[in-house]
Amino acid sequence: MRLSRSLCAVFLVALVARLVAQAMVGAYASPETWEYETIADNLLAGRGYVYDTGGITYTSAVSSPLYVLLTAALYLATEHNHAVLLILQALFGAITAVLAAWLAGQMFGQDALVLAGLLTAVDPALALYAAKLHPLTLDALSFLAVVCACVALPLRPRATLLAGVGALLGLAALTRTTVLSLAPFLLLWLSHYKAVRVISWPAAALIVTAAVVYSPWPARNSLLLGQFVPGSSESTEWLWRGTNAAATGAPSRSWPGSAA
Repeated sequence: MRLSRSLCAVFLVALVARLVAQAMVGAYASPETWEYETIADNLLAGRGYVYDTGGITYTSAVSSPLYVLLTAALYLATEHNHAVLLILQALFGAITAVLAAWLAGQMFGQDALVLAGLLTAVDPALALYAAKLHPLTLDALSFLAVVCACVALPLRPRATLLAGVGALLGLAALTRTTVLSLAPFLLLWLSHYKAVRVISWPAAALIVTAAVVYSPWPARNSLLLGQFVPGSSESTEWLWRGTNAAATGAPSRSWPGSAA
């Protein structure tokens, strides 16, 4: 009972913090949008999964699809109501705080549960990003859901339970593909703490399910671009933009080796 009350309190504090942050920055009147908004609008207008920036038309792997598809579905159902998406993001953030609290409680006890939950609930950056039409809130929730699902597994879990974890991992990869780098560490952790052999049918169920759930995205991109595209990461592109004076988005100053 005490655990339930603590988690409910964390949820309410986190939800209120995000709703207040959204109201304070005027998100309901004029939300800050990113390329995800443009892609969702293009999908609904029949132009496909594209957006233009810096004179370049992006057609695929630059942004993972789960948040974009969720945005488009909500807009279709609510006549492009930003408030519904903002409230959903506030709920995502509140659930994330609950998961963080639960995980800390499993590892360190009740005091850690309350502390971790409240810190996550009132974290300024997390509250602020819930006020932007940006997938970071969904990213945080999906990553933490994968970790918590692994911790919640019983000793020697059945293949069906591990397939469920794999489905969560595949969904998380559809919002931020870097979560796939966690897969080998999850298998090692499972082998050490849950008696799941790395080479076994239960472990294979996790990996195969994750691959099946995630596979439509790389398959689509590979067919569209005419080459194998296993995932997406913008890190190297942003590094190039930020350090090349001739790139879009680069600072307006000369760099070594560039023309003045």
